[in-house]
Amino acid sequence: ATVSFAGQLGFVGLIVPHLARRLVGSGNGILLPMCALSGAALVTLCDLAARLLFAPYELPVGILLSLIGGLAGVALGLILSFAMCRAMDTQFALSVGAIALGVGFSAAVGVLFGWAPARKASRLNPIDALRSV
Repeated sequence: ATVSFAGQLGFVGLIVPHLARRLVGSGNGILLPMCALSGAALVTLCDLAARLLFAPYELPVGILLSLIGGLAGVALGLILSFAMCRAMDTQFALSVGAIALGVGFSAAVGVLFGWAPARKASRLNPIDALRSV
């Protein structure tokens, strides 16, 4: 939902500080520069991979960042579901209905916060759109 609403940099801004805090601790003197370097490194590495993996074609870096964000979200959801099942002493089961519900919810969020506003914005005159901000 974050990526569809705020773009790929919103994903980087939400994930990188948590990863940096795990690496260097919570001291602000080192955490802030580490976040800046880690975020820049992540976007640069994704850009490099997007250019090299599909050469001679160039894949937009946003697609690769979205893929990484999606995989991270799926992994986090599975890990949290497994942990909750362990805490409640119940068996972990992944049903087709749960997968369909997750895909449907993600698609609805993407349409609501991504596609619909982009479609509306594409119909605006650029000068008028800038004046309304």
